[in-house]
Amino acid sequence: MIVMKHQAVKANSLYYGFPVLLLTTIDPITGVANITPLSSSWTLIDKIVIGIAQQSQGFRNIQAGSQAVINVPASHQWNEVEKIAQKTGMLEVPAYKQKMGYTYDADKFATSGFSPKHIPDTAVPAIAECPLQIAADIENITEREQFAIVELSISQVLAAESILDQNGQINSEAWSPLIYQFRAYKAADTLLGYNFRYNK
Repeated sequence: MIVMKHQAVKANSLYYGFPVLLLTTIDPITGVANITPLSSSWTLIDKIVIGIAQQSQGFRNIQAGSQAVINVPASHQWNEVEKIAQKTGMLEVPAYKQKMGYTYDADKFATSGFSPKHIPDTAVPAIAECPLQIAADIENITEREQFAIVELSISQVLAAESILDQNGQINSEAWSPLIYQFRAYKAADTLLGYNFRYNK
């Protein structure tokens, strides 16, 4: 075991390696669907928790009562994700987003090249091209200064057949989710070993 030498750093972000999520929601008033790229989440049993900027259309839709679908893209889909990274579904672009070069986009599905897909018993469209789709209902919203922590209850999990093994379980060797690490896109497709609970 190698003992490493460390030094203090000032990181612009601490995205030390998170899966990219594409949150789809719908404006309950206009019926317009929106895609919000996210990189802050964790799951436990049948719950998923996300961090989301308060000044985003996705959050406004959630506040207004929208269900949610968490779409998990594959690593090769990073370019489609980046096409909407600097877009917002808010007609009035917030000042801080204007400074970062964000522009209004009424149809992120068209811009990204992704296709909407209906999920039974869910009003919100999923992204047809994403290998993993998680339909969820909002349970709790905790607002902080600039972001919100949203707790969701998972109602359905849909996985592409191409990432399933013969037992209908997700095959980690066939599945390479897109990872966001210090604002760079990375692939998570190198198998190092298995946890003792793998496929249990």
